Amino acid sequence: MTPADLADTMSNMDHLPVDDVLSELLKGLEEHASALLIAPPGAGKSTRVPPAVLSSDWIGEGRVWMLQPRRAAAKLVAQRIASEMGVQLGQEVGYSVRFESKRSEKTRIEVLTEGLMTRRMQSDPFLEGVSVVIFDEFHERSLDADLAFSLICEIQKEARPDLRILVMSATLDAGPVASHLSDCPVVHAEGRAFPVAINFEAKTEKELIWRRCSHAVRRALKQESEGHVLVFLPGVGEIKRLEEELSGIQGVDVFPLHGRMKLSDQELALSPSRRRKVILSTNLAESSVTIQGVRAVVDTGLVRRARFEPTLGFSRLELTRISQASAEQRAGRAGRTQAGSCYRLWTSGDHKSMSGFEIPEVGRSDLARALLEIYAWGNSARTFPWFESPKRTHQDQALSLLESLNLVEEDRITTQGKEALRFPLHPRLASFVLRGAEEGFPRRSVAVATLLSEPDVFRKLPKGVKGCDLELRLELLEAYEKGADACRKIGGEVNRRSLSSCVKVRRQLLQLLGTGVGGIEPASPDFTKVLIEHFPERVGAQRGSGSNRYRLAGGQGIILDEDSLSQGQSLILALGIWAARRGERADHRVGFAMSLNLEELDTVEGSDTYFDREREAVLHRRVRRLGDLVVSEHQMDTKPDPELVSRVLAEAVAKNPKRALKLSKEALNLLQRIEFLNRTLPDMKLPTMGELQEAGAVQEGSLLLSICTGLRSFDETRKLDLLGHIQGALTYEQQKALDAHAPDRFLLPNGTHGFISYEGDGPPVLKARVQQFFGLRENPSVAMGTVPLLLHILAPNQRPVQVTQDLQSFWSDTYAQVRKDLRGRYPKHPWPEDPTTPIPPRSRRKP
Repeated sequence: MTPADLADTMSNMDHLPVDDVLSELLKGLEEHASALLIAPPGAGKSTRVPPAVLSSDWIGEGRVWMLQPRRAAAKLVAQRIASEMGVQLGQEVGYSVRFESKRSEKTRIEVLTEGLMTRRMQSDPFLEGVSVVIFDEFHERSLDADLAFSLICEIQKEARPDLRILVMSATLDAGPVASHLSDCPVVHAEGRAFPVAINFEAKTEKELIWRRCSHAVRRALKQESEGHVLVFLPGVGEIKRLEEELSGIQGVDVFPLHGRMKLSDQELALSPSRRRKVILSTNLAESSVTIQGVRAVVDTGLVRRARFEPTLGFSRLELTRISQASAEQRAGRAGRTQAGSCYRLWTSGDHKSMSGFEIPEVGRSDLARALLEIYAWGNSARTFPWFESPKRTHQDQALSLLESLNLVEEDRITTQGKEALRFPLHPRLASFVLRGAEEGFPRRSVAVATLLSEPDVFRKLPKGVKGCDLELRLELLEAYEKGADACRKIGGEVNRRSLSSCVKVRRQLLQLLGTGVGGIEPASPDFTKVLIEHFPERVGAQRGSGSNRYRLAGGQGIILDEDSLSQGQSLILALGIWAARRGERADHRVGFAMSLNLEELDTVEGSDTYFDREREAVLHRRVRRLGDLVVSEHQMDTKPDPELVSRVLAEAVAKNPKRALKLSKEALNLLQRIEFLNRTLPDMKLPTMGELQEAGAVQEGSLLLSICTGLRSFDETRKLDLLGHIQGALTYEQQKALDAHAPDRFLLPNGTHGFISYEGDGPPVLKARVQQFFGLRENPSVAMGTVPLLLHILAPNQRPVQVTQDLQSFWSDTYAQVRKDLRGRYPKHPWPEDPTTPIPPRSRRKP
């Protein structure tokens, strides 16, 4: 298709808002080599801009690459562009995503995913034949997009000044991007938005999210007499449940829409229809694709995003709230052709607490793959010019993993690292596949890597089966490749979509490895050793006989599923790990694992004196450890070192002082006075017990270590006379210094004593009625006059009228008003005009 033919084709299409700015955009690209397009959803930027760029005079025979954040969106957008241009998909217009491609030598416009882009650049660092690279929906800020953008900018700067870069977005802060692109022109398409009525819930309901969605959908269908309803849900599971809830609605078609569906099935949800539709979508419909005829949006305000879990070594999907910007973009889907409505399943108060924009993945994702790509590019991860630099701690963590796998060495990529990048897997899994192949079991290592990179192939295990969780899944994978009948013999509730994906991924990986598809090699100790070497932090030890809770070598707690075949095993290798159901701090769930023998682990044996939390006592045992994880133990009869026992007990007390000690008010006040003087006058070197406030190693000569000497349990520490013990630890000179510079009482002018509180890290506090302060001209101080007391000056009803460390200012600036306000309410109390004159104490009544 010639540029003239293409221009004619575009001129016959329906007008879209972005068409009004195409000439300005093309001029900006021609003159400045880079440009930024801000256009709302539905403006037509994804489908109209690539053909317009291709029809420009300056592009010549060059190709246009457009990056999309998601595979499903990439395929849908390519299909839409080909349809509008009147060409067959795979000819002039094509797409490439993970494990799938539809393109040819004729392809001039190619839509590809961001991760695939970095692979293309590694094999062709000059991007020969590519004239324009378009970053679509850049506001989503995936890690792959950030990496590809940074690399493309470097190519343009260092090697290809003729390469043009176009960034497109609906909700993006244009300033930083334009600045990174040498202050490129920013073009705005106004869009064609109609008003959308926003409906918040009155209060947050506790009902299941798909049931709340069901009520909202029915309400939207009733209130909007025509048009489709688009529902945003966090995942496929919620989509399926809501689809069941809505199955009985008459005259309405219900369509799911998510990335795991076939392209033809996705097109059913997107295609025009005279019948009313309810489209149940993930955030796929938030950007990239537009559904015509939507009059109402139902938004759960939730999304599942990858979040890196360092203790597990992988990113996991986490249910989180969307940002305000994302909520606005979703709502805008209801106002593309006429006025609409949006039903938000959260309150207006909740909306105010939502973040303004999404956190870029570079700030919350595993960086291992990205850093390996950077090293393969020839840069150092420590000096790479990111568009937005990730946290140094995250980079160091990823680099440590790459070095431990021998993928990076001395700030350079190794041969093994280059080999690992050939596989579209996490570097840990890629390394595992390569090592497994070296050891003689390529098909087994590929199969395991496939199972770990895809959703679990079992929804529910078959009943009465015994053996190993991993082996059962490998058996199912082999059976599925042979046919449905062989698969049914295994039983259980099977996730066929995941199984189909696993078969496809496995074949692709075997092809990359250069190994034919065949039977999976049998299990062996050598294979288990390779597994443990690549997942050492996933070795788990049972937390008690019969328990389904385990502590992993990485420090994370996990719960083994009740139907796991590894139930009851003392040692396991946790493989299928899913996020906790009760929040980030809860133990995560393990769906499948494999049992381990102690002999398979490279452990270290030794004695251990430790504090047993159940018995609340110090015990002595013989242990075998894998790193910090205790994998076996037995109690010893020999007596441990008494000094070590005291130290272990003291550290346990420091971590839980309220449980271990009975601290009277007097003893606590004495400790607080000592801590205060140690902070303000450290040269006095009073004995400290600061470990009660901050858990950690116990200092030599500390009060806590002295208290625990000769003891070994909380039962004994709770019986101690702590006040006497603390007083006995102070010398006569120290006690005098404490009374002089951190007294527990202060003599007031009327002859009464006020109690001084040293609680917390702030200044000591003295509370008294205003009449008790009359005659006191200056603010009292402690610690050799260096710390003024914080005075709580109280009314006769004991409520504060002033909190100050400057009594003189109170008398001169504030007291007159206080006197005016209170003397009428409390006439029996003295209110002299001059508060610096002492009031004689009241005489006590005679008996």
